Amino acid sequence: MDSSTFFQMEVKDCFGITGRGLVFKGNIRRGSVALGDKLAYNQDDGARISAAVKKIITKDETKKIFGLFGSGTKEIQSASEGQEVSIMVGDFFNVSTQSRCFPDRDHGGRLVKMSKITLLESFSD
Repeated sequence: MDSSTFFQMEVKDCFGITGRGLVFKGNIRRGSVALGDKLAYNQDDGARISAAVKKIITKDETKKIFGLFGSGTKEIQSASEGQEVSIMVGDFFNVSTQSRCFPDRDHGGRLVKMSKITLLESFSD
């Protein structure tokens, strides 16, 4: 992968939506991302997980709520360096075990810990 197109996002928050995927919120440090791109992250247990981008959401400064600007959000097709976004990913694959996985689902009454995920980056097969 060409380093000029390498995507990297500093993750400020991460949460799961059961049955839908994971949402990563943060700032894009480098490169760009689009719907369908494959991204990767490391779970707290060290497993390397890849996933496909399902949604990209950013602030919509043109929306008015209660007469004030800048309170809404909008879905976008792609995002690039410097933007603050929320990215929903799904179709998870554990690179370490070479198998599908479901980190967004509840396991034995507890959610998979994602508190230490700090970086989301490009993934190539």
